[in-house]
Amino acid sequence: MSEPTTPAATNPPAPTMPPQPTTPTVPLDEIQAGIFDPTAIAHEVHLFFEFGDANTGRDFLRAVMGSISTESDVAAGLAALQQVRVNIGFTWLGLAALGVEPDVLASFPEEFRDGMAARAAILGDTRDNAPSEWDPLFAPGELGNRIHAWVMVQAPTPAARDGMSKKFRGLATANGLTLLGKEAGAQLPEERQPAKEHFGFNDNLSQPGVYGVGQPVYPGQGSLQGDEWRPVPVGCFLLGYENGFGETPSRPTDEALRMNSSFMVFRKLAQDVAGFRSYVKETAALLDMDAELCAAKFVGRWRSGAPLELSPDADDPTILDDPDTANAFAYRRPTCPVEPGTNDLEGVRVPRGAHIRRVNPRDALHPNAVVDTINHRIIRRSAPYGPYLDEAAEADDGTPRGLLFRAFNASILDQFELIQGEWVNSSNEGNGLSTDRDPFVGTAEPYQAPKLPGDVDGDTDHEVVAARRLRTSFTIPRADGSCPTRHGLPRFVTVKGGTYLFVPSLSALARLATDPPPPASPGPQVPLGANFAAIYDSIVVAPSNPPAKVLQEQIGLVLGYQDHLVKLGNDLRATPQTAIFPTSSRRACLGSIV
Repeated sequence: MSEPTTPAATNPPAPTMPPQPTTPTVPLDEIQAGIFDPTAIAHEVHLFFEFGDANTGRDFLRAVMGSISTESDVAAGLAALQQVRVNIGFTWLGLAALGVEPDVLASFPEEFRDGMAARAAILGDTRDNAPSEWDPLFAPGELGNRIHAWVMVQAPTPAARDGMSKKFRGLATANGLTLLGKEAGAQLPEERQPAKEHFGFNDNLSQPGVYGVGQPVYPGQGSLQGDEWRPVPVGCFLLGYENGFGETPSRPTDEALRMNSSFMVFRKLAQDVAGFRSYVKETAALLDMDAELCAAKFVGRWRSGAPLELSPDADDPTILDDPDTANAFAYRRPTCPVEPGTNDLEGVRVPRGAHIRRVNPRDALHPNAVVDTINHRIIRRSAPYGPYLDEAAEADDGTPRGLLFRAFNASILDQFELIQGEWVNSSNEGNGLSTDRDPFVGTAEPYQAPKLPGDVDGDTDHEVVAARRLRTSFTIPRADGSCPTRHGLPRFVTVKGGTYLFVPSLSALARLATDPPPPASPGPQVPLGANFAAIYDSIVVAPSNPPAKVLQEQIGLVLGYQDHLVKLGNDLRATPQTAIFPTSSRRACLGSIV
């Protein structure tokens, strides 16, 4: 049963946004470029390195720090497209290789410490998507376990990209780093605009609106609360700030690393373009539906990017001309101008399995659901790789193509992993369950078919029913109440690898590049029987002794006493009368154990 619709005459006023601030409230010169700035620079390359050792790794960071781009470097308008930008990030293993203290390393969130491959069960990366099937660069047990650092170079031309990339590879080689591999991507050529990804759809149209980062926030970019679209808190994307839970997370414990840094998800996704085109044509013919409308049902948008919810019957690219209305739509609340007063809880306009509805349910979740959409958004950046498949092609040409996906979030667990593991792969509707999964990035395999009452081995009818009920499916509800469903969807997108990265602020990068202080040298040895505590305390009250010197002298005293005790222990073990294990006996004992 559908929920009652609101009559057009009593439809509440359109949601509004609070006034927008005019100045940033976060230090843009501390934040790496591209986290908030959406500019899609034409060409990019991702370099993945392994450090030789901590010292040379820090030398490399000191050499490249001046080249890292920040949000304050981003020029407005078309000038941003002509920039050469550089970003850098580190895996947890990379931070360890740089010599970050063990207690600080242990304070990073578990999902980041685990890495993407170890989270396969949570993400639904199984079978063809399993880490064992990933490209060697990312596969566990091969190069993937050695990735320490990621460097991305973006530029307006291939020559500019390759020139900066060559510079960084040279600095890496000079400092003992190993280039493990690279991934190159590029925005599709102008004749493919505005269809900016290989399936032919305009991409990156809806991003979270975040106040305080120097950018306008438009209706539809935040979370619909009553009659108001509220922005997503900056703490959902930057560490050190309050998130949507009203909390300011304290991990990692080192504030110098934490403040203004972020986590990034990198994921290489192969696209079966010919397979998708063929399946859309077949589905459209079966349902007696226009093929363009059928393709839009899978995504939730027309190829131009116009939302189905705002233009359900025909593509209308002009919707995108006004940012105040381009994304101002919902599903539970009536927002469709073509069919005023009707909500879309049943998915008649935008199917409940459609991609944009899976990754951002907006207000479709039940009002009393414990999960809301405020805390579970990501800032998405991506670039296609491989050439566009000619529209006339009837089969795949064998050339690899797909998407280099990046997502920024302050909590990989609450943001990317929840979206991928729950909304994409499971049901995200509070008003009724659905066996549909996101037809593109839904990667989970169906559960094992259960036994039905009266089932016996070889009972073909029951086995068919069980398999049909649990196979991947996509449903396109109609206004007449019918719900034609296609079962056994082929895989249009395959995961080829990925990694979780820590993207530090500029201050955090400087912290990582700083050599740790040398260990204190042992001070004078204290004879046994001397009053150690008295000597220790006397250092504090010594005249004209500054605090830093007091600390060093106390550490030296402890180390000296420790050396004294170690020497005494060695002497006792070397004396037959006091040795715990005579050398020959101990060796014989260990030998018998081995």
